[in-house]
Amino acid sequence: MTAAVASLWAHEEFGQAQLGDERRTQRLVDMAAQAVQKPAGKLTQVWEQGPGRQGAYRLLENEEVEAGDMTSAAGEAAFGRARGPLVLAATDGCSLNVLAARNKQLSKGFGPVGTDKSKARGLEVVSALLLSDKGVPLGIGGQRYWGRQHSSEQPADKRSLEDKETRY
Repeated sequence: MTAAVASLWAHEEFGQAQLGDERRTQRLVDMAAQAVQKPAGKLTQVWEQGPGRQGAYRLLENEEVEAGDMTSAAGEAAFGRARGPLVLAATDGCSLNVLAARNKQLSKGFGPVGTDKSKARGLEVVSALLLSDKGVPLGIGGQRYWGRQHSSEQPADKRSLEDKETRY
């Protein structure tokens, strides 16, 4: 993917983000353009060094910037592409095991994931992928993260919808 195409995509996807300052929004757009050209699991792999990496860390660590504001921009872009007689929302859930959350001091906000025996802690997430009536992905329409308060004792088929995690 060329830098121009990556920049255009990133602007369409994140250019409307409301981050409290247009420079933050531009930083997010620049980060997305860089990441789509060099996808990797860590910031240090996308930006090996230099001011781009420092800017990415500053944005992500900024207490005035909420992750939800960034993902909302992507969701709005996906809904903007949702035209036609029918749009599907495919949902899926997963658990994110956060190893550091096993430490009591670092576990605030995290809950049990996996089996009771594993004692793992982390977050649950449900994502909604928007699809056109022809099955073309339009983007992530939304995501919801939460930490479980406890494991349910009652089997899922015996609980009401309001008591199931799929309500998210």
